[in-house]
Amino acid sequence: MIKEALQYLVGLSEPMFREEGDGRVYSSRSMAEMQPPMPVPYEVHTLAGFCALYKLRDDSEKLFVNIPDHLSVLLVEKELDPWRRRAVVALARVPQDAPRFRFGQWLEPEEFIIGMQTMFEDGDYDFADHRKIVKLVSNLAAEMVTISSDDGYSQSVATKQGIVTKAEEKVHPRVRLSPWRTFREVGQPSSEFILRLRGRQGQQPSCALWEADGGSWRNDAIKNIKEFLAKELPDADIVA
Repeated sequence: MIKEALQYLVGLSEPMFREEGDGRVYSSRSMAEMQPPMPVPYEVHTLAGFCALYKLRDDSEKLFVNIPDHLSVLLVEKELDPWRRRAVVALARVPQDAPRFRFGQWLEPEEFIIGMQTMFEDGDYDFADHRKIVKLVSNLAAEMVTISSDDGYSQSVATKQGIVTKAEEKVHPRVRLSPWRTFREVGQPSSEFILRLRGRQGQQPSCALWEADGGSWRNDAIKNIKEFLAKELPDADIVA
């Protein structure tokens, strides 16, 4: 108790300063400058909302747009404040609760098909891989699938059709798909995935997709966001 009281009294005293021969000044107590809090940025969840916020500003020449990743866009002041901080005045961020496909996890066929139908972009380019996967997995059911061959790169799957007939389909090791992974206003980047099926006697078969492009799709997503903003905000300075 006495020790704490003495420390408290020492803390109330004025700090002492001492200058050494080399010109350096030392203090008996460290001090930190009190900085005012940074402004809280406006937050929206769409690129359209971000563009609307940008157009409301009458000082857009003092701001620039920064795209740090595929999930967020920032509107930032060009000049630093007296404490060398850069203020973010607005941001757009993909909602954290946005539905996403569960890559890298084994899923039952029904859940897998629903995910393929609801969490992937349906655009104008060739969707042969997407349709082929959905058709194949739709034929899977308990005790109706057999992995007839598996060399680690491709699988051959026998699926029951009708009552007695069976067909063997080759599952290509890599497929190209475009899941929803960034803002909905831009084209979703397509990338390669590894499709694997697993079936055991008397058990529900399962399916899984693994990302196989090393994350390079993120760069494509940032590029798509930049192109969208450059079209909507032709006068904006954009850093991506």
